[in-house]
Amino acid sequence: MFELALAVLSVLLGFGLHAAYESAKGKRSNKNISTVLLREIRSNIESLTAELSIITQASAENMPSFIEPLGIQEIADRIKSAVSTESFNMCRLEIPSLGSTKAEAIFNFYESARELPKTIQEIERWAGNIRHGLFEDLIGHLIEKAKTAEKCVAF
Repeated sequence: MFELALAVLSVLLGFGLHAAYESAKGKRSNKNISTVLLREIRSNIESLTAELSIITQASAENMPSFIEPLGIQEIADRIKSAVSTESFNMCRLEIPSLGSTKAEAIFNFYESARELPKTIQEIERWAGNIRHGLFEDLIGHLIEKAKTAEKCVAF
C-alpha cells in the first residue's frame, strides 16, 4: 500500500513540477520577446521622429527656390526605410502569447507602418490637392501608434 501511495505521489509531483517548469519557460520566453520588440519599437520611434523633422524642414515653404523639396515617392521611401521589422518578423508567431492587448498594439503599429508608404504613394491619384502638413500628420499618427505599442510592450 505504501508503494502505491508513493508511486501516485511521485506521479503527481512530476506533473506539478513539469507544469511549473513549462510556466516559467513561457514567462521567460514572453519576457525575451517583449525585450526584443521593445528595443526595435524604440528604435523605430527615433528614426520616424528624425524623418518627421527632415520632412518638416524640407517642405516647399522652407526651401530656397533653387532647391526642389522632397517628392511624394521620396517621402514614402524614407518612411519605408525608417521602420525596421526584423525582430517583428522573427517573433511574429509568438506575439499572440503576450496577450491580446499587447499583440493588437504591436500588429496595429507594424501594419500601419507597412501601409503608410503605399498610402502616401497613392495620395496624388486620390487627393488632387495635398493640404499643408498632411505628411507630418500621417507620420505623427504612426509615431503615436508606435508609442502606444511601446507602452503596451514595456513591462
